[in-house]
Order: sequence, then C-alpha cells, then structure tokens
Amino acid sequence: MQAGSKRNKSVLVAESVVKSVEKLRNEGTETTFNALMADLRSRGILSNHRSLRAYLDSLAKSGLLTRRTEPSRQPNIRPRQVYSVTQD
Repeated sequence: MQAGSKRNKSVLVAESVVKSVEKLRNEGTETTFNALMADLRSRGILSNHRSLRAYLDSLAKSGLLTRRTEPSRQPNIRPRQVYSVTQD
C-alpha cells in the first residue's frame, strides 16, 4: 500500500449508514454521530468511530447526506453534528 493512499469504502456499509440515518429519523431519534454509532454497532456493521467518521464525511461530501452543526447543551463539549438524508 502506498503512503497516503486510503482504503476504498464499502458500498454496503455506506448504504447501511444512509439507511441508519433514515431509520433513526423515522423513529424520532435525533441522528447525531453518537446515535448513528450506537445503531450501527448494535447491528454489527461498524464498531470503530473513525470508520463511521470517514463514511459520514464521504457521504456528506458526495451530497447524499447533509450535516448540520448545533451548539451543545454544555459549554465544555464540542458542538453536535446532526445528519439527514439529502432530498432530491
């Protein structure tokens, strides 16, 4: 593997991430990074937060997902990132 190259993303995992965003939204759960991580981990799809971050960043960059940043409720915690499926 050459230095600086990145592993290809799995289409099946990417589809599962998008479906997880839709599922959580339909259940009325806020689709934050942590909620997505918990859902995907419970289904055995992803267990590493860095992998999920890479998939979310790629899907947002491609336009399939939209990322909205909201201030956290506590001042010492990073802003929350909430994801949604981009509508056509």
